[in-house]
Amino acid sequence: MLLLPIRSRRAVAAFLHGIVGKLGKFINNKLTLSFKNPMLLECVRIMIEENYQGLVKLKQWQRKLELLPIEEDGIEKFLTELKIITDENDAFNFYSSKTEYSIALLRGAFLAAGSISLSQGYHLEFALKSTDKIIEKLLIKEDFIPKKINKNNNTTQLLYYKNSETISDLLAYLGAPQMALALHSLIVERETERRMRRIANCDEANINKIVTLARSHIAAIEKLEKTNKLERLPQKLLETAVLRKENPELSIEELALLAGLSKSGMRHRLDKLMEIAQD
Repeated sequence: MLLLPIRSRRAVAAFLHGIVGKLGKFINNKLTLSFKNPMLLECVRIMIEENYQGLVKLKQWQRKLELLPIEEDGIEKFLTELKIITDENDAFNFYSSKTEYSIALLRGAFLAAGSISLSQGYHLEFALKSTDKIIEKLLIKEDFIPKKINKNNNTTQLLYYKNSETISDLLAYLGAPQMALALHSLIVERETERRMRRIANCDEANINKIVTLARSHIAAIEKLEKTNKLERLPQKLLETAVLRKENPELSIEELALLAGLSKSGMRHRLDKLMEIAQD
């Protein structure tokens, strides 16, 4: 989804900078890239073949690309063009000079070293070498301020985001609007579920309150019956007692509607019944 066409050679260099900085191992004048994603491997292979034929030649096996120099300094020239073996500030100034370059580099870095998890909350991260500072600088420059922790004895730095809106904006910035829209839909769905749970919990609490109150009313009415006080009640209170006992499932508001009273009037009568029962 992030493997969008990158046309200019400098943007290709930016993209490959993000890939090689994470996946590359340089040993004995040979650069080896190891991939988990075969589509990403194929994309990188094509980019290198189309743009760097004069510097390196490729060998591929399983999910690895091996870059060999055509001339003695071919790998060095390749890494220099990607601005991997150059002054870090120079690399940052160059790749931050155009939005196209920044997006390409961050996109490459995310494909090589990024991940996103939505199973519990929201989490997007870049797992980078602790010496690689350009990714963090570019993210900050574009107002995507990450949280950061160091791992593996400070050899790895983890740049991460937990805010769903920031993650959605970053995905859109990297050229994955469909992922951003899918995330937005998930956010709406989860918020709807949370709201429905709150409503359900509130409804349950209200039902429990109604049942508890009704039980106390009926207990008071039954006590009045046992003590022969019920028949001596004023007519209005007697009618209220009969209505309450016949409709234990109703709220005070619903009882009031049946009796043609206000809610406060019904509550006053029921409170009076309970008061008399306690005497």
